[in-house]
Amino acid sequence: MLFSRKLIDLFGNRWLIMSGLLLNGIRLIIFSFFTVGTPYAWKLAAALLQGPGFGLTQLGVIDFVDRRAHPDMRATYLSIMNVARMSLASSLGGIMGSWLISQGGSAFLMQFCGWGSLVLILFFAFLVKRRC
Repeated sequence: MLFSRKLIDLFGNRWLIMSGLLLNGIRLIIFSFFTVGTPYAWKLAAALLQGPGFGLTQLGVIDFVDRRAHPDMRATYLSIMNVARMSLASSLGGIMGSWLISQGGSAFLMQFCGWGSLVLILFFAFLVKRRC
């Protein structure tokens, strides 16, 4: 990202992560209300939230790990964080995702994940220091 240093200096990694989670949570909740008849422009507008949401979250996470990790272990910690997050999402997502779809359909799964993203914001708001 061209302005990543300015964003980190202005908002800090905590707010970048929370902002990214907010955008992705809103995107998933909006998607859960779409039907086949929803105009394409609305679907496109909601889909465009993915880019900044992911970018802000990833930028915040990278800076968060860089500031907390030992200088010689930064790349290792970031790799572990990414692999652990992907592995956890894959293993639990298959089990819980199929159960949630059986309970309420795919729209329910998107809404559940959207609300989950919004709940994660509370984690960062209350448990992560203000300026990491």
